[in-house]
Amino acid sequence: MFRRVSFAFLAVLISASAFCQEVDSSAVIYPLSSADAIRFIRPQYRDFSGMLSVTPTQVPLLGNSLEIMRGMRKFELLSADLSGAQESIHMEYYEFPREEIPMALRDIMMEKASGGVEVKMLVENIVNGSVPLSHYRQMGKMGVEYRFFTPFVRPIRFVFRLNHRNHQKIAVIDHKIGYIGGMNLADIYFNEWRDTHLRIEGPAAAVGIDGVFWNMWQSSGIEQYTPFADTVQYPMVQSIGKIVQIVGDGPFDGHRTMEDSYVWLLDNATDYFYAKTPYFAPPRDVLKAMKRAASRGVDVRLIVPGVSDVPIMDPVNRSWFRSCLKSGIKIYTSRGAFNHSKTFVTDDYLTSIGSVNLDYRSFRLNYEDNAFIYDQPVAGHMRGEFETDCETVCDPVTMTDVYNTSLLQKIIQGLTRLFAPLM
Repeated sequence: MFRRVSFAFLAVLISASAFCQEVDSSAVIYPLSSADAIRFIRPQYRDFSGMLSVTPTQVPLLGNSLEIMRGMRKFELLSADLSGAQESIHMEYYEFPREEIPMALRDIMMEKASGGVEVKMLVENIVNGSVPLSHYRQMGKMGVEYRFFTPFVRPIRFVFRLNHRNHQKIAVIDHKIGYIGGMNLADIYFNEWRDTHLRIEGPAAAVGIDGVFWNMWQSSGIEQYTPFADTVQYPMVQSIGKIVQIVGDGPFDGHRTMEDSYVWLLDNATDYFYAKTPYFAPPRDVLKAMKRAASRGVDVRLIVPGVSDVPIMDPVNRSWFRSCLKSGIKIYTSRGAFNHSKTFVTDDYLTSIGSVNLDYRSFRLNYEDNAFIYDQPVAGHMRGEFETDCETVCDPVTMTDVYNTSLLQKIIQGLTRLFAPLM
């Protein structure tokens, strides 16, 4: 009897072990649904991907190709993709000023719209308040349909949501090519600053990024709201490609998906967690998770700008240095070009590129989006780049630096930190 029970128990363990293994891609029969990605994700990250899958558009998807880009490379690719559009162009940007590069992209959009391509443009209302309406009306005359996020024509909603900005920076061309990341459509992002953006070709663009766009587009209009997730269709794919999960987040969603993602990854990291952010004012839960990870031996590193583009953010960023360093978190300040990248990489497998800063506003107040990439080569590339930056364009912050801070600077840091949730 004991032998039979032992053999039965062993069989259960073997079956459970087999179930937890990654799928052998050589044994997979194609085509298969892009939504079958969970089978190909490392077992220890499957609960994480499930936690992020709050809607049918936010699931991990197979069959993507991608390029990580910076500076003028984004302009070259985006302008070429816009010029080649045959069916549709969907653009959603936090900043869209009247400057050389955005005007060049605007001209392409107007040309495509006049030729019959569906072109929709959604821009943040408050940040672009100095742009004259004639700028947009000219686009409308050429066939571009434009909307403002939280428009003035809905005054009650505008007043109550004045502090909640649409911080997303995305584009989708022909439902198959997508852009997501930290780069706005302003000249400085292409010519001067150091930032990171992602070009995706595949289901993550068609379902994930376009899903984010459509939900924001409809929430800014007056038509009856029809969630994109209700009509989503997952494309079939011929290869695993890159597994990408697009996650959008907003202050009225009823959950804190993006904040929870950072906490989960920090609590489950075993080797390292490297992050870049221009603004560092984390909510308590994220800060505690960073400290917990560092205290148990995880290599937690953070790169922030040596000099911020917003002067008040310098003392805010530095106000957290002392407690972070005491917990074992390594902090580096970057020299040269302002670092506006919002990225992280952990344990040689998961990378994130998006619009989320490590601050209260991104986690609690803004509408944001990140691309999560489950891929060892991509993670290896991002890790190598991060470590190179630490050695070549960054200065490590030490406790000596903190102790040498003048009393006046400490007072300023303490006062500005009080207003961190609003910055």
